[in-house]
Amino acid sequence: MAVALRQNRPGTAKQDLYSWSPQDMDDMNTTLVCHQYIQQLIRADNSDVAKIVACPDEQDPDVWQYEHIRQICMELNGLVLALEPGCTKEKFPTMFTKSSEMQFLCAVYNPPRSTDAMTYIVNTLDHTIGQLCSEKMFPSRLVVCLDRVLMEQSLQTLSFGWISSAVFLT
Repeated sequence: MAVALRQNRPGTAKQDLYSWSPQDMDDMNTTLVCHQYIQQLIRADNSDVAKIVACPDEQDPDVWQYEHIRQICMELNGLVLALEPGCTKEKFPTMFTKSSEMQFLCAVYNPPRSTDAMTYIVNTLDHTIGQLCSEKMFPSRLVVCLDRVLMEQSLQTLSFGWISSAVFLT
């Protein structure tokens, strides 16, 4: 039985990227099954959010959530690029809530300090991705320890705090 090669060749036109037929999760032969399956669901119909976030019965819910957070962080890079031209140091010298009642301090610095909005966003996303890719914190992408799930939830809160601000920044 021939194994179908599922890769984009150099020079593939944009409209032909990922043009292979979808696979069932059980038929995927890789250690990154969950990650690849989520990406396949997104490419098939990115508007079907219920299907994309629904955890398959045989999948560990913690790993499913972890891989979704990784995917979201990957896609947030595009949002950062879209915000960059209009989110200048002059226009947004600090990261704050819409009502300006609360200012965000960038935890990348020791001690945490106020920064312009774009620096805050880039540093927070970079820190979050670094934590999610840390072999020390997540030694395996196949099994996520329950105590790490609490860390993921704090990373979600940290990362998605600036997303709500992005609406205001645009």
